[in-house]
Amino acid sequence: MKRPFMRQVFLFALLYFLASLLLDSIILILSHIPPRVFNLDALLLALGGVERFFAWPRLLLRRLWPGERTPALFNHAALAANCLVWGMLLAGLRRIWIQARK
Repeated sequence: MKRPFMRQVFLFALLYFLASLLLDSIILILSHIPPRVFNLDALLLALGGVERFFAWPRLLLRRLWPGERTPALFNHAALAANCLVWGMLLAGLRRIWIQARK
């Protein structure tokens, strides 16, 4: 692989990680709004579905080591692998898009 492509993969992985943190934060903040003020159950369920979709590589990796005694290092490695999978996918799609436009 070429260096610019690897830089794009790492950039997209970082952007994916930041977007994932932002989505988690939005879900956390919205879940603390009392239902009497605003009923956001449907929105929270939709955002949870989006979060589960974007975390599917990590969930597949976590099934390799089921149970409550999963080491913390394994969870961090699964998060890094998840970010890299999405980074590779997004960088590949960007490369295909650029080649198709030429």
